[in-house]
Amino acid sequence: MKKIPLSISIILAVSLLAAGCAKKGNVSLGTFASEEPAVIVLSSPDGSSTTFKSAYTSVKKAGKGFVGTATVAADGCSFDFTDTWTKDGNTLSLQREVKVNGNVPGAGFYSEVDLRGQLACGWEGLDFIIPGAIYGKPHTSPTAKGGSAYLDAKFFSIRDDILGAPMAAVYDGTNWIAMLNMKPNGATTQEETLAGVNDRIVDGRLGFGMVGIYGTEGDVCLKYRYPGTSEEFVGGFRQAPTAPTQKVVRERLHPVEEGFTQTYSLLFNTGSDSCINDTEKSVWRWAWETLDPKVEKVDLDVTRTALLDHMLAHVIRYKDRAGVPFVIDAVSNKPGSFRPTVGTPRPNRPVAHADKIIKWAKEIIDGKVCYVSS
Repeated sequence: MKKIPLSISIILAVSLLAAGCAKKGNVSLGTFASEEPAVIVLSSPDGSSTTFKSAYTSVKKAGKGFVGTATVAADGCSFDFTDTWTKDGNTLSLQREVKVNGNVPGAGFYSEVDLRGQLACGWEGLDFIIPGAIYGKPHTSPTAKGGSAYLDAKFFSIRDDILGAPMAAVYDGTNWIAMLNMKPNGATTQEETLAGVNDRIVDGRLGFGMVGIYGTEGDVCLKYRYPGTSEEFVGGFRQAPTAPTQKVVRERLHPVEEGFTQTYSLLFNTGSDSCINDTEKSVWRWAWETLDPKVEKVDLDVTRTALLDHMLAHVIRYKDRAGVPFVIDAVSNKPGSFRPTVGTPRPNRPVAHADKIIKWAKEIIDGKVCYVSS
């Protein structure tokens, strides 16, 4: 059976999308395409991973778009893709279903959407928007999400349940393209929450995804993975600027079990703005209007009482003084953080009465400071 690349349909749709969204003149957004849209990454029980791709084997017109289907054969199993692409006004949506055929005990997988193309400038000239991680250029620690270590490595890869909106956008100084998870689901488990960066988790209950922006061979690529296997640098926010960085893959996978089915929905949008600040406004408002978050009413009196009771339970007294600690260690239930130091401490400014503060802190740790009874 002849395989049909997505590029013709998506290039046409995105080109029309860009033209319809232009605010002035012509929009030169380039051609964003996915010639092999059905992507599976299979992780064997030993932890080795293999990528399998396929173009659509069937494309049928449906409403304002089309339905593309494909079957991706892998080691000892296969995956049936049903993708419904729809153009609606200024947006292009994807409704995806992936169904597993076969059983591979101990194996795990994620599926991926990979839409790539070229913008008016190279990677170094682009601005990036991932809510809560990066707005324009890196402005935080190198290995923090959205830090310069990721910019230098030409990728940003972040699970979407930690973001203010599950979105990624790229701006070239005039035009932008954005991707949004329309139906975010942050479902996880206690095991996954407590797992380390090198722990491989295979669980059908995982509901979060990964939004990513990658620079490859002159192209810019918007990626979405489900579930949210992410790539990151060890060290996080506290990593010292001169410390070596190590890239790791945090594997979060679904089981390869007969009949297991994934479903998720993505939305793509394009536009033009005169500066990155206007682009931030445009994509944020688009995400807000699309997700339409609801306000949850709460009993303010109950909330006030609960918060005051919680604060009172943590008030401590030291001689003629009393106060609420800035942080309570969850393990020891003592004031302060007892996590080991990571990397080289930052240089600090002189602190008035530092010797007295250190003495007080030691007395807190030794249990010489009493809590006020509630």
